Amino acid sequence: MYSLYNRSNGKCRRVARLTVLLLLSAWLLCWVAAVAQTTWPPLNGVVADDTGRLNASQVNNAANSLQQLGVKPLAVLVQSSTSFPSDDAFGKAAAAQYNLASGGVVDPNLFAVVVSLGNRRSVILYGDALKPVMRQARSNGTLADQIRMTYLDPNLAAGDFTGAFSDSFTRAAHEIDLYKNPPPTAAPAPPVVNNFDFSGLGKYLLWGWGIIILLGLLVFLGPVLWRQFRRSQEEAVRRRTLQEQLTQARNVAADMITNLDFPPDPHDQIQYKFLALALENERPQQLAQITTVYHQIYQRLSDALALFNSLNQTPHTDEANINAAIAQYQPVQSEVKAADAFLRRLADLGKSVEGQASAAPGETDAAKKAIAAATDALRRLAAAAPDLYAPEPARTLQPASAKLAEAERDLAAKPLLSLRAYDAASAARSYTEGVVASVNSLSPAYNFLAQQRAKLTSARSRGFKLPESDQALATALNALSDAARQLEAGNIAVFANALKQGSDAVQQAGRR
Repeated sequence: MYSLYNRSNGKCRRVARLTVLLLLSAWLLCWVAAVAQTTWPPLNGVVADDTGRLNASQVNNAANSLQQLGVKPLAVLVQSSTSFPSDDAFGKAAAAQYNLASGGVVDPNLFAVVVSLGNRRSVILYGDALKPVMRQARSNGTLADQIRMTYLDPNLAAGDFTGAFSDSFTRAAHEIDLYKNPPPTAAPAPPVVNNFDFSGLGKYLLWGWGIIILLGLLVFLGPVLWRQFRRSQEEAVRRRTLQEQLTQARNVAADMITNLDFPPDPHDQIQYKFLALALENERPQQLAQITTVYHQIYQRLSDALALFNSLNQTPHTDEANINAAIAQYQPVQSEVKAADAFLRRLADLGKSVEGQASAAPGETDAAKKAIAAATDALRRLAAAAPDLYAPEPARTLQPASAKLAEAERDLAAKPLLSLRAYDAASAARSYTEGVVASVNSLSPAYNFLAQQRAKLTSARSRGFKLPESDQALATALNALSDAARQLEAGNIAVFANALKQGSDAVQQAGRR
C-alpha cells in the first residue's frame, strides 16, 4: 500500500511539472509573437516616432543633459502596439529594438520613455545603474513614479507630446545630477573645551547634574529639532519643484505668444487679408461674420496677454502663490491656442474659397447636366404613370434654371464673379438633385398602386366583387397626384408629407 501511494504521488508531480512547463512555454511564445508583430519606427538621434507629433530636435536637446551624465536616453512614441503582458515587457521590447537590451536585461545606463497612443500606455524604463536614483522614495511612490505622473502623463493628456518627453528627460537629468553631485555640507565646528579646575565633591556633583540635564534636553528636544529640520528640507524641495514648474509654464506661454501672428487690425493678418480680397465683393456677409469672430478672439487674447504680463511682474513667494500662478498660466495658453486654431481655420477656408473659385465653371456645367437629368426623369415619370398628375418640367425646375442663369451671368461678368457663380450653380444643382430624389420616391409609390390594381383585377376574375376597392385606389391616386403638384410648385417639405399620405393610402387600399 505504501509503495503504490508513493508511485502515484510521483506520477502526479511529474504531470504537474510538465503542465507548468507547457503553460510557461505558451506564455513565452505569445510574448515573443507580440514583440515580433510590433513595428518600431527608426531612430532620429534618441527619438523614435511614427506619429509625427514629436519635435525631435527639442527632445534630443533635452536628452543632451542626460548624455552628459553618462546616461543613454531613449524616446519612443508609437501610434499603437500589439498587446504586451506588462508595461515592463513593452518597455524592454522597445529597448531591445534599439540595441539597448538583450535577453530581457536592459543596458545599466538606460533611461527610456516609451509611449503607445493607441493602447494608452506610458512606461519609464531604467537600467541597474540608475536604480538608486529612480527608486528614491517620494510622496506618491518612487522618483520614477513622480516623473511619470507629474511630467509625462499630464502633458500627454494635454496633447503636448514634445513637452511630455522633454520635461521627463530634464527632470530625470536634474535628479541624477543631484544624486551624483550632492551639494557640499558645512564642516562641523570644533568642540569648545573649557578646562575648569573643580575641586571637591560638590564640583563633581555639579558636573554630573549638568550632564544629566543636557542629556534630558537632547532626549526631548532632539526629535523636535530633527522633525523641524526635515520639514524645512521637504519644503525647500517642494518650493524648488514648484519654481521649476512655474518657469516652465511661463516659458511655454511665452513661446506660444511669440509664434502667434494676431495683430489688432485684421487687415494686417495675412490669412484674413487673403480672405478679404476673395470675399469682400462676392460674399460680404460671410466676411462680416469672420471679422466679428476675429475681433472677439482678439479681445480675449488681449485679456490673456494682460494676465500674462501681470503674472510675470508679480513676485511669487509661498507655495500657495506659486500654485495659483501656475494655474493662471493655463487660461493664457488656452486663449493663445484658440487664436492659433482660428488662424488655421482661416487658412483652410482660404484654400476652400480658392478651390471653389476655380471650380465655378465645372459646377455650372454640372448644374446644367443635373437639370437635363431631372427633366428626363420627369418625362419618364409622365410616360410610366399616364393617370398620375405629370409635373411640368419647366415649372418644376424653374428655381434651378433661375440659379443656373445667375451663375452664367456671374461667369460672364467683368470682373469675373467666380464665387457667386459657384454658389448659384451649387444651389441649382442641389435643388435639381432634390427634384430627382422626389421623382425617384414618387415612382415606387405609383408602381405599388399599379400592383394593387393588378391584384384587384385578378381577384375579380376569380369572382370577387370588392366594390369599395375602386374608391380606395382612386383616393390613393389623388393623394399621389397632389404630391406631384406640390413637387411642381417647389414645396419640397409639403411634397414629402403628401407623398407619405399617398403611400399610406396605397397601403390601405392594398389591405382592403
